[in-house]
Amino acid sequence: MIRKVRSSILLFGYQPKNRDSIRWIYLNSQTHKTIVHYSPSRLRFNPYYKHRAEFDVFTGSLLLRNLQAVDSGIYEVILNPINTQTLEKGDQLSYVELEVQGEETIVVGDINPKVSYDCEFWRGAIE
Repeated sequence: MIRKVRSSILLFGYQPKNRDSIRWIYLNSQTHKTIVHYSPSRLRFNPYYKHRAEFDVFTGSLLLRNLQAVDSGIYEVILNPINTQTLEKGDQLSYVELEVQGEETIVVGDINPKVSYDCEFWRGAIE
């Protein structure tokens, strides 16, 4: 999947049953980190994603906002069922390979379009 810098992506998960635990994991050639870990008693986010990720406890889906080029990689959802009648513990349910394209911009300071600034320049020699 390809997305633009600063866009969002909805990654579809697995609808958790009463006692299922779900983890969304990010992988690339250099790192492996948990984005979110959900269990019926707890929801934990990786601090890097905390303010730009949203987990839906009813569908198991993960929404990532404000994508950056460094977010390119593989995203996988892993189910850890308490009752392992049909799935083995730790089964990978699905994964998505994401490529984020475009230029990243860095904003320094606040820019307010409602404020105008007047500047005067003087050109000449100082004696």
